[in-house]
Amino acid sequence: MAHGVSTVRWGSGSEHIVASPTVDLVALLPAGEWAAVRPLNITGGMMAGGDWAVFAKAKWLREGGHQAFIKFIVPAGSHAGPKTDLITGGGRLARLASRLVHIKAQGDDLPVVRLLEVSLSSSGLLVAMEEVTPLKDLIDQGEAYQHSVRLLRDLDPFGARLPWMHFDICPKNIGITATGKAVLIDLESLYLKSSGAYDISVPAWKPFRAPPTLVNDVEVGLATGALGSELAMRKVRFEVALAAAECVLGPLPPHRSAFDASQAQAWLADADPGDPAVAFWRTEVDQLVTTGDIRALSELARDLEALLVGHADAAVAPRAWRTARGDGTSEPQPGAGSLASRPAGGWDLEWNLLVPTAHALRAGRLDREGIREYGVVLDDLALRYPDRHEIWDELLLVRICYQKDPNAALVHVNTALSHLNGDARLTRTQGILKMWASEKDRRRGE
Repeated sequence: MAHGVSTVRWGSGSEHIVASPTVDLVALLPAGEWAAVRPLNITGGMMAGGDWAVFAKAKWLREGGHQAFIKFIVPAGSHAGPKTDLITGGGRLARLASRLVHIKAQGDDLPVVRLLEVSLSSSGLLVAMEEVTPLKDLIDQGEAYQHSVRLLRDLDPFGARLPWMHFDICPKNIGITATGKAVLIDLESLYLKSSGAYDISVPAWKPFRAPPTLVNDVEVGLATGALGSELAMRKVRFEVALAAAECVLGPLPPHRSAFDASQAQAWLADADPGDPAVAFWRTEVDQLVTTGDIRALSELARDLEALLVGHADAAVAPRAWRTARGDGTSEPQPGAGSLASRPAGGWDLEWNLLVPTAHALRAGRLDREGIREYGVVLDDLALRYPDRHEIWDELLLVRICYQKDPNAALVHVNTALSHLNGDARLTRTQGILKMWASEKDRRRGE
């Protein structure tokens, strides 16, 4: 078997190690349970950088089949240095396997990607999880704007049934499921509380994504052997909020120093000051860098959602109305949103028919044309049910969060107020949209 040599950098030092033998992953997977195994060339990250693991995508054949991401961690060899042994030594892999099995058993009580299989053998530790879309990819592509509120809600440690702490929360370690739910995907960094503290066995994180005050407090906490609950929750709250801000502001520019006011200014320089979500995160980021802390994630989610007039779990229109056939199934009808193709049955039936594409829109699987068609359907529904808050909320969500069109949104909110006169929330939104539209028009004229 072939061997390779690499240099591993972790923390403040570096180590020259002998990498583990090349792994035949297909031969190690349980027979009859996996298909279409495709090795991945992962770059970056502690495991990939040290040749400590091999990665693949595959189809898990149980339960009707699931697309999966596989990480196979190879045990440290006899010539491994102390850092390699700390990460992939036999004792550490055994403890990690036990922790992951326990995490897997908790199911939805923890905000984590679904674990499909955890298996430890003499060859190494197999960790297979349901495939999700990395948040980093969505942020880099400019398609994460609508996930900002969802992150704050889904990854709020105070909203979970079990106390947890993830030591390295960042867009690379957050996934978005097919239903739009945010989950943690680097589960080696997830810890459960023990005796009032979190025993961090491998404190690998990105201190350059934190302000100096938080970095110092965490380092002092680690020096005592464990992180207390208060500091652990402060760190989690900070990291989730920063990732949620990146959904709106774009990726944090690469840097190696602590995240301070100068880094924040460089990050915000090109952001649209007229965008209400940008204005929101400008204020919160200032608090992040000056205090190293952030207010409760539930408060941030509530205030940001109210600002955007969006309801993350509301139903969304399909691309075309569907009418029932005699066999009980349905088929698309031409002219999405046209009066001729809409089903009979009143508001409840028509609104319920919007549900099938809710998750697709929130998960970012509708292209621009699909979103445009969706807006046409909503426009038609608003003409016929102008007194329904749900329709105006959906229209404003599309114009603000997905199309970022303050002028179109302002037309909608003005029309909505003509039917729902005096509505405080719509009136507040009207004021925000007027400022946003004015600022956008001003910048266009410069």
